[in-house]
Amino acid sequence: MLRRLLTAAVLVVALCAVAQAQSNFPCDAFIKNADGSWTAARNVRLPGPGTSYSVNQGATFTPNMSIMGMNVVSELEQQCPANLVPAAQTAIDVAKYADAKGDIDAQTLTCGQLADASQEDAAFLGTWYVGWYNGQAKKAALNIAATKAAIPKLIVYCKANQDRTVAMAIEDVLKKAPR
Repeated sequence: MLRRLLTAAVLVVALCAVAQAQSNFPCDAFIKNADGSWTAARNVRLPGPGTSYSVNQGATFTPNMSIMGMNVVSELEQQCPANLVPAAQTAIDVAKYADAKGDIDAQTLTCGQLADASQEDAAFLGTWYVGWYNGQAKKAALNIAATKAAIPKLIVYCKANQDRTVAMAIEDVLKKAPR
């Protein structure tokens, strides 16, 4: 009898811990991508079984990827149903931000505007901004791997810092990136 009571008590404590961890899951810190992966929009701690895990801004989790046995994508999809629709499905056409001649002012485009763009347009603009930034620094070479790695970081940074201009954001992202 005592053994059953102890087992039941342990089970209740475990279920309470899981419920508490689930209720504290930081859904606002993650963005669902069109490919089914999730990206951290800011540095965050994830609750886990018996501990918590640090996740850095820009970290991307793909289906079947796990941290210490926790499938992060599965947890996000269970705990964050409001985040299930990828932002790209509600995207704004970036042509809306162009002037009468069809030009977008690279100095005034905001991160919020980039974040509202489709994934394809955001990647296109991000690539342009990397080139523009490198041109400003008088760099004549393009590091394809570094550029491809910088674009998702720029988009995530912009989603978390929507009031900044993309020109300021690309500088922040590239200064932090190993080159």
